[in-house]
Amino acid sequence: MDSHKRITRMLAALVASMTVGALCLDWMLPVRPMAPNMPGIELMAVGPATRAWEGIRIETRVVDDHLRAEEAHFLVYRNGNPVRTVSWETQRVLDAKPIVRVALLAPPG
Repeated sequence: MDSHKRITRMLAALVASMTVGALCLDWMLPVRPMAPNMPGIELMAVGPATRAWEGIRIETRVVDDHLRAEEAHFLVYRNGNPVRTVSWETQRVLDAKPIVRVALLAPPG
């Protein structure tokens, strides 16, 4: 009978500690703005894609004076806005393989 009480107390302590832990984790989460009517930002390859592309390469680029739009097919700014470049409009291959290049623009530093 004593072992049943010990198991019951152990299970109660486990449930209580898990509940307190979950509440602490929920409290520590950053607050994210909820915008139910705001559509998500997605990058879509719109336009006449006449070339059979083999893949997509996503790389981070630092925003500075040396960045050229011809080095990527899409530029994605920090706020999430994508911009098609001349390389995408003309379907120009930038590497040896036909790979779509997406540059995520990061601030310098």
